[in-house]
Formats: sequence, structure tokens, C-alpha cells
Amino acid sequence: MPDWPRLREIATVHEIGSRPDLGRYAGGGEEELRAARACIEKEIPGRHCLTVAYPDGKYVPEALRYYLGGRLQGKQHIYADYPKQPLQLTDYHIPQGSVGELEKAIGGILNRRGWGIITYGERGEDFAEQMDTILHYHSRLWDAPVADVLRYIKEAQTARLSLLRQTEETLVLQLTDLLPEDDVFNHPLTLEIALPPGWRRFKATQAGKPVWHGVVRGGARFNAVPDGGEILLRKTN
Repeated sequence: MPDWPRLREIATVHEIGSRPDLGRYAGGGEEELRAARACIEKEIPGRHCLTVAYPDGKYVPEALRYYLGGRLQGKQHIYADYPKQPLQLTDYHIPQGSVGELEKAIGGILNRRGWGIITYGERGEDFAEQMDTILHYHSRLWDAPVADVLRYIKEAQTARLSLLRQTEETLVLQLTDLLPEDDVFNHPLTLEIALPPGWRRFKATQAGKPVWHGVVRGGARFNAVPDGGEILLRKTN
């Protein structure tokens, strides 16, 4: 049986995905997919189960009804653009004792300026070294769970940034998307706009709460959640 108290603790910082038990349900593949997600969301209240590792590694088309993405195992794990088939993502497993293979996989992602899905391996003798390798590349990577990447992609594909009001000292913006489930699609997007003339620094809030922001390449960069309330940029020279 799963250690649900431990999984609830892990779910505060990590994604909990589904891996249905093949043959457990009389209804076949679709029932497995539905029941596995329902079980996780019941046992871990407030967390959405959005991705699945397919039973026996076999793609189940009905996953579209329950998940944002599904993972298969293989070595074609690097995506130079948004994946066209997010329910058939390749999950490249880096086995225990293969730090060099992990570095090669990360290098391929960086060289293509794309993104990839890597399973780091079992907690063997070199697991700590694998984690140190990930941290070494941290400044050059966005290291995130698959579900967060897929949420970000779907939001970015339909997001629209609008200017509501402007003064010499402030910009008031609104970020929206076309996705109906705001409780699922609520991952912050990173936005960049030109700084108004005379601005060198600024502070950013959304719905009255501070958000990450900074000046990058002479432009204003900040995080905001689609449909998360008005965004206020205030000049702070």
C-alpha cells in the first residue's frame, strides 16, 4: 500500500503522478486511468494529478480525458519546441551509476535550447552525485516537474497581456488565457516588456502581492499568473 502520509508531505514540493496498475480494473485501460487519478486526488486533497506513466509502458488514447501528459520510456527525450503529442512524451531513464549519461542528456537539451524529460534513477550510491550534477546546471536550466512544464506551455500558448492604465510612475497590466480551469492552469508565466522611457528599476505586484521581477537586457521581466488579478509595475528609480 502507498505511504500516503509520506506522499502528502512530498506533494507539498513535488509532483505526484499516476502509474495505474494494469489489469486491476474490469473496465480496462480507461478505468485504470480514471481510478488512479481519483485515488491520488482523494488521498492528497488540494493537489491535482495531471500526468501518467502508462501501465506496461503502453500508450492509452483515453488518457486525454484525465491527464495533461503521459510518459513513455525511451531515448528520444529532447524537444526543441512545444511537444505536439504531450500524451506521448518520452521519459528518458538515467540508471544508477550513470552520471556521465545524465550530463550528456543535459548537454543535448542545452545545445538544442529545448527541453527534455529525465528520470534521475534509483536512490543508489551515486544518487547524490546525480543531484549535484543537476544543481551544477541550475543557472542554465528550468528544472521543474512535467506537469508544471505542460501547464506553463498551455498557458503560454493562449496568454494575452493587456495594458489597462498607465501614468509616468506606474503600469497596470492584465494577463489572461483562454483556459477554463483556473485552479489547474495557475502557473506563473515569465513575461518581458520594454521599460517605459526614464525607468531603470521597478517593483512588481499582482493582486497586491509581490512577484518575482527584475531588469534583464534593459527590459522589465516579471512573473504573473494568468487570470490572477491586476499586475502593477511601479517605477522605483
